[in-house]
Amino acid sequence: MTKNDFIYELTDRIRHRAGSSCEVQVKKVPYNNGQHLTGIILKKNPGVSPLIYLDKFYDHYVSGSMSMVEIVDEVVGIQEDGGLQELTSNGRLADYEFIRSKIRLRLGNYEANKVRLEKMPYVLFLDTVIMFYIEIDSNRQRTLTAAVEHHHLEMWGIEKERLYEDALHNMRMYCPVRIRPVMNVIKDIEDKVYGELHISMPCEETLQNGGFWIMAAEAGGQGSAALIYGNGLKRFAQLIKDDIVILPSSLHEVILIPNGLAGGEYGHFSRMVEEVNNTEVLKEDRLSNSVYLYSRDNDSISIAYKGPDL
Repeated sequence: MTKNDFIYELTDRIRHRAGSSCEVQVKKVPYNNGQHLTGIILKKNPGVSPLIYLDKFYDHYVSGSMSMVEIVDEVVGIQEDGGLQELTSNGRLADYEFIRSKIRLRLGNYEANKVRLEKMPYVLFLDTVIMFYIEIDSNRQRTLTAAVEHHHLEMWGIEKERLYEDALHNMRMYCPVRIRPVMNVIKDIEDKVYGELHISMPCEETLQNGGFWIMAAEAGGQGSAALIYGNGLKRFAQLIKDDIVILPSSLHEVILIPNGLAGGEYGHFSRMVEEVNNTEVLKEDRLSNSVYLYSRDNDSISIAYKGPDL
């Protein structure tokens, strides 16, 4: 079944399942890094209606991991989600004191998202950009989110700076950072917990020999945002007694390398990141082709090598 045939049949089944009181719309929508995905909107009540991306459902259908019936159940279930209903009832969306604890942030590539950013408040970070979203519900296997746009700030009567501060606070509170070694077999592990930072520590020999490490948000999702909040890099640099080379391997995580091990070959690592991006990472999941460097003396991140645009 082609993707177009899949979307046609799925939409027909959803219309039948949702009933005449629910308006069903299918549209192409801008997504990350200039990509466009197919989304479906189920509009049953006035106010906010979820936009549900269908592309990954098609992948599940083709792979056999989900049947058409299961996908229909999932899509309709999102529309009926309790967290979404709570958000859209009694003007809750307009109440920033209610929304405040639900504000999160994520990273994206700046150049590849310029058009999308016209509607959104953002903060520049190196060659990436910090964007904001509302986490509607994370108590299910999926996470429901909604991007924060300029009209939300107007509705809430707040400035971008307030949004940023609240997002940082919430990320530290609800999305602790985890750093773990990249090893096929990890032995002698014990979790070291430093506030919001969890470091899975191998034996002393491994520390001395160096290695690659993965940093991400423990809650999953777009874990590259762990670069922005908390003291993960600072604590890790203290632990390894070195600066840190950062490879932005995807939106979901970054790779950390002790600077001494990298040997100053930042261009080499940039080309490696570019190759992996072009061959292994979905275009919408790419963050950057550049290489970053964390300085433990300055407690700051800079671009060690500027890679080509995505």
